[in-house]
Amino acid sequence: MWLRRSGGPDPPGGHHRTRLVPNPPFQEFPAMRLTPPSFLVFLISLAIFVYAVLPLAGVALPVLGIPTLYMLIAAYVVLAAGVLFKGI
Repeated sequence: MWLRRSGGPDPPGGHHRTRLVPNPPFQEFPAMRLTPPSFLVFLISLAIFVYAVLPLAGVALPVLGIPTLYMLIAAYVVLAAGVLFKGI
């Protein structure tokens, strides 16, 4: 809700009447459509996640030289891209 001045001239003393006006509906921007990621994108994201987390559980894997945090961020970005962009 916003406060908006009511119509008419300013009353003596400079006090303005205000009334609550409902927010206008946001029709300018279309609703963002999210799509489920394809199964392949989900599997790629899951594989990156598992490869990043398994060494934390004590499983020995070949080292890529990429920190775990960056791999987890990459898995999330791949999954987010699959949700945000249609056809990926």
